[in-house]
Amino acid sequence: MKNILVPFDGSKPARRALNYIAELRKEGLGRGLVHLLNVQPAPKLLGDYASHALMETLNSEARRYGAAINAEGEATLVASGVDCQCHEVIGEIATAVMAAVDKYNCDAIIMGT
Repeated sequence: MKNILVPFDGSKPARRALNYIAELRKEGLGRGLVHLLNVQPAPKLLGDYASHALMETLNSEARRYGAAINAEGEATLVASGVDCQCHEVIGEIATAVMAAVDKYNCDAIIMGT
């Protein structure tokens, strides 16, 4: 495996996926870069509250929240000697995962149940 995508939400199953990757590395497999992907749902506001500036602020905060979640996963991987990059996006999960596979040239997706 070259590049591995890990959709990561900080849950117990997602953390198990990171442990699985660490085990793969111990066995000499999966030597590529691991891409941690946290996807936050797009905020929805209606009426006068849906200003562009407010939406940008909400998206920025959502990405910051995603980065905090990814930092936990990154620490786990780095402690196991696994190279990784973190990515935070706003959108629908399945669409974001498929886009990340293409964007980061991933040949495997490892995720929790």
